[in-house]
Amino acid sequence: MLARRFTTTLFLWLALVLLLPAPLARAVTIQILHTNDLHASMESAGIPRAGDVENGGWAQIKAKMDALTASAAAQNIETIRLDAGDFIEGTMLYFPNHGRDVFRAYLQMGYDASALGNHDWLMGATGLNTLFGEMTELGLLTPKNHPILSANIELGPRMNHLRAQMKPYTIIERAGVKIGVMGLSTTEAFYKWIPKIRSRKSDFKLKDYLDSKRTIVDDETGEERTEYVPGIANKTIRALKHRVDAVVALTHIGFDEDLELVQGTRNLDLVVGGHSHTFLETLSAAFDRDGNSVPVVQTGYSGHSIGRVLIDVEKGKKAKVLSYELIDVPTDGRKDPVVATSVKTAQDEFRKMYGPEYLDKEIGKSEVRLVSGKFGPTAFGKFSVDAIRESLDADVGIDVGAFHSEKPQSAGVVTRQTLMDMYPRKFEADQAQGLSVYRARIPGFVIALGIKFATKYGLFVSFSGVDYKPTKLTETEYAKEYKKATESKRDMMGRYRAKDITVNGNKVCLLCTYNVAAPESLIRGAYGISFLTRLVIWGGKRSEKTIWDAFEEHLSKIKVIRRLGNDERYNPRRYTDSYQRKWIDKVDAEQVLEEGGQPASAAELDHDGVSTSKLYEMFLKDVMRVKALKINNQTDIDSLDAEI
Repeated sequence: MLARRFTTTLFLWLALVLLLPAPLARAVTIQILHTNDLHASMESAGIPRAGDVENGGWAQIKAKMDALTASAAAQNIETIRLDAGDFIEGTMLYFPNHGRDVFRAYLQMGYDASALGNHDWLMGATGLNTLFGEMTELGLLTPKNHPILSANIELGPRMNHLRAQMKPYTIIERAGVKIGVMGLSTTEAFYKWIPKIRSRKSDFKLKDYLDSKRTIVDDETGEERTEYVPGIANKTIRALKHRVDAVVALTHIGFDEDLELVQGTRNLDLVVGGHSHTFLETLSAAFDRDGNSVPVVQTGYSGHSIGRVLIDVEKGKKAKVLSYELIDVPTDGRKDPVVATSVKTAQDEFRKMYGPEYLDKEIGKSEVRLVSGKFGPTAFGKFSVDAIRESLDADVGIDVGAFHSEKPQSAGVVTRQTLMDMYPRKFEADQAQGLSVYRARIPGFVIALGIKFATKYGLFVSFSGVDYKPTKLTETEYAKEYKKATESKRDMMGRYRAKDITVNGNKVCLLCTYNVAAPESLIRGAYGISFLTRLVIWGGKRSEKTIWDAFEEHLSKIKVIRRLGNDERYNPRRYTDSYQRKWIDKVDAEQVLEEGGQPASAAELDHDGVSTSKLYEMFLKDVMRVKALKINNQTDIDSLDAEI
């Protein structure tokens, strides 16, 4: 009787508990601090424009993140620190010990996870595997204390240290909620060949991460329908979604690709991006497959700024962004002492490697600050391509500003280190003197089409020994070309076209072969993108000259790097457009000519964020089509504008 009464009471009590309303779920606010594309800029990010405040420095970034973390903790808000990749390579501090000093300092900055960027594997898969092993032995790198993320890199069995350390995702718990962080790396063709340096093809494979499409035909009705085959991104998100309360994509694929990622996936809550060096001062967003708006953030490059996102995470609901801002990091600000010591060690190793007498030798002077030619014609860009051409006494010199340092150097005395700092690139560990100048032979019609293509689609490529006239289309001419163009090209077409192309003062000879000098990275990269390159760039091989040799010889000859128009105009500080990456400082070709500038394919830099690799592949297809037309030296090259 007593047992029955106890059972009845227990049953009634349980029923009452089940009928009571469940306690309301509470949203938890999390602070996310993020950086991207630090590029070994351990000392500072430089001054983007004359008169700007100097920002950056890794010890300063660490101190600023610590302060923001402490401030949030005082409000009972916990913090996650993320970096979106490209941290090892980018300045001369990478050269000593092949990035070991840089990586050691980076691992002291307190990140919870990092994506792997293309400049991080610039040493090749074997070199990166060795570096990871050394950092693991020092106890600085473990999957728990600093996971390196990439869901779309497939590693071979020889990559033991990379396999142990790299993960497709990690789960970070803060204040009782779990945040899943998925990593993605760029699949641009220009960077796919680099991991093979002194490595095997099977060591390191970059795989597409978006869904693929296939067409299904109904056997009975014959009707076609498109079906999506889940890709790596959606598969990874799906694996995470049931284990966490929010999913963040930590990507090194570029701003436009981030938007494409959102549009092709479900259940992402936030994208923290890198690779395109895009300064997003305002929150950007795109709609996912289910029509939900997903925020996208990025902080530019070299540590000018730290991104700060506050999100509300609530179990069972989509995370909500409460605020987003970029916080500048003044170089003269407070420094973290531990990271500052590591930066000093890297600086000392660099000076020790080359010696003060070698580095401090005065080579010449410059009237203006030396600014990368990435965004258009600058004094340094012209100096660089002229030096490359003259070093091999070539007909044509070619250079790309993306290989220049984005940290400007001061006007005045130009030392050997100044020149090294402006072109701090190497592939192999033993390239202590930087990249080589390569020689190659290119048909005249390919050079002409390259100039026309670059002008039409807003790519800036520096040429020496070549001249042309950028001409703006009339509305009628533009409308006519627009109508004939394929849909994929219409949105990228600018309004300028290159006319009257000459080589060394003579009209370009379409079927003649010209001797060309170009950076090692350009020739090796072009060959790596497509086998078709060898059909249009013949006999590319290393010369006895390095880029730095070429610079020193040329400056010793000309004595002074002269002003080229408004050299400060071509280094835009920030992008703010939410949906399309547009260059802020569009260049008016006529104004450039009036100021004595080189005629610029940057006449209208407005292509819709298409990667250089994709544009190059598109150009090669155009060249093959023109080649099939059986052109001759009497062919009007301007008549081929419609073919590109």
